[in-house]
Amino acid sequence: MSAPFSTLAEMFLQIVYRELKRKRRDFVRFKRDGVWHDLSAEEFFRRVVRLSAALLRAGLAPGDRVAILSENRPEWAIADYACIGAGLVIVPIYPTLTAEQTRFILEDSGARAIFVSDATQQAKVESVRAQLPNLARVISMSTDLDAIYGTGAGEALGAFVARCRDEIHSDALFSILYTSGTTGTPKGVMLTHRNLVSNVLGSRKLVDEHDVALSFLPLSHIFERMADYTFYYHGATIAYLGSIDEVPAALAEVKPTVMCAVPRFFEKLYARVIEQVNLAPPLRQKMFWWAVGVGKRRLASTLAGKHVPLTVEMQFAIANALVFAKMRERMGGRLRIVVSGSAPLARELAEFFLACGTTLLEGYGLTETSPVLCANVPGAIRLGTVGRAITGIELKIAEDGEILARGDSIMAGYYKRPDETAEAIVDGWFHTGDIGHIDADGYLTITDRKKDLLKTAGGKFVAPQPIENKLKLIPYVKSAVVLGDKRKFVSALLVVDLEKLSAYAKSQGIAFEKPTELLTNPQINAFMQSLVDAATPDLAHFERIKKLLLVDRDFSIADGTLTPTMKARRSAVESYFKAGIDGLYDEAAE
Repeated sequence: MSAPFSTLAEMFLQIVYRELKRKRRDFVRFKRDGVWHDLSAEEFFRRVVRLSAALLRAGLAPGDRVAILSENRPEWAIADYACIGAGLVIVPIYPTLTAEQTRFILEDSGARAIFVSDATQQAKVESVRAQLPNLARVISMSTDLDAIYGTGAGEALGAFVARCRDEIHSDALFSILYTSGTTGTPKGVMLTHRNLVSNVLGSRKLVDEHDVALSFLPLSHIFERMADYTFYYHGATIAYLGSIDEVPAALAEVKPTVMCAVPRFFEKLYARVIEQVNLAPPLRQKMFWWAVGVGKRRLASTLAGKHVPLTVEMQFAIANALVFAKMRERMGGRLRIVVSGSAPLARELAEFFLACGTTLLEGYGLTETSPVLCANVPGAIRLGTVGRAITGIELKIAEDGEILARGDSIMAGYYKRPDETAEAIVDGWFHTGDIGHIDADGYLTITDRKKDLLKTAGGKFVAPQPIENKLKLIPYVKSAVVLGDKRKFVSALLVVDLEKLSAYAKSQGIAFEKPTELLTNPQINAFMQSLVDAATPDLAHFERIKKLLLVDRDFSIADGTLTPTMKARRSAVESYFKAGIDGLYDEAAE
């Protein structure tokens, strides 16, 4: 059976034809001045067509690179589809990047034009524009697009449709996405139409025309962008948010049925839930943990494919009415599916949300794989794994444990970096850089990043990510990085919540004048060590965390310790906190 389309341009035409027939009024939604607005499919299509024609009239030619520097908003998608229809190559840039980081991407990609969301982003570009001779035009979404939308006529529509149908080919370059650079200088990942189409068609259909998707992860990242293509393809309405800070209000206002998120989102949500529970009266606390226990028993039977005992079902009905339904109501009350990606999700978190009745699905992939390689899907979830390979993807494990992947979604290569491309793709197999194993049923378990593995001075290898995931579930911990490479023992840097620690110190009669004094207080350190030991009882002796460095300054994109996809840059963290880390390993401290 032939594929319904071979390029994203053809996919867009099919989406528009279908939605125009449906006379879709809420094709996309957005919030402006505190009010939610709808944009119809007809108006969305009109704007895409006219913007696409305007880009070509401005002298851009198929193959030219055009950057998008913006928070999530309908104009992001409009610019994206307009470039696709003109045969241009889109270069997304995270709006949180600095001017210098933005300059690097614009220069490396040779971008000839850039869309910016507002005056702040425009000023960022203008501050480095003198160093970018190829950059011919800066287009403001806030001030320039309305004039463009008002131009053009019927002939633009015919030309647009003809280009999408006849002139754009599946192996044509569609986008260059720069990796977040956790281990070095960002590289431009070249993705073709074939790459993305294979991912859209190979992923399980999870939504339909009745769904409302909340889009708040950066469209600059391939995870949300590919998810949005899939939402559009299957007919869901997409509600755009410009910031993750807007999510709590949007959940109540939009009442989405599906959304994508990263583990950091679930970690914070879990922490808020547990904090509220701990503040509740003893009886309510007891009821909450009883309900969670019931949910886990029911979940265990469900995941094992076994019949759920009648007594457990009856107990779950009570737990759902008294506890879980209220939790879900805070998330809008209609959320059917939440997909977690971009970084490893702690098994305990997945189990908790599934036990509470929220279908949380974890998947796995990389920018270089467009991105989805495998995923857990409803009816086939296995905790602790990232699911099975999607249609069209082959996976295997190399002798050293590295995960290798092959299929139509594998990138064309790294832009202007043939040597690194040859190193990453060998005999058609992409080397992911992740370590893992595949069970007899095809479920993939990720152990860690190959480059993140720590090797102690004693020659023992330690995988830090699973340990860090456990540490981040401790109520007093915001972020965690496990340390110990080439060191005598394993330690951990914990970003702690000083407000909570202060409350604990007061309850225990621990004297202090300033909250920051608690970071080096021996009693607090002993308390945190006891929590760490309790959270990691199953670690081997050489993996055990012997010492802690407590800090109150969380990782951030601004100081380089956090990537735009909310992953800690291990090397940057170790450099930023070098003095404190070295202190853990001083002879006197040992």
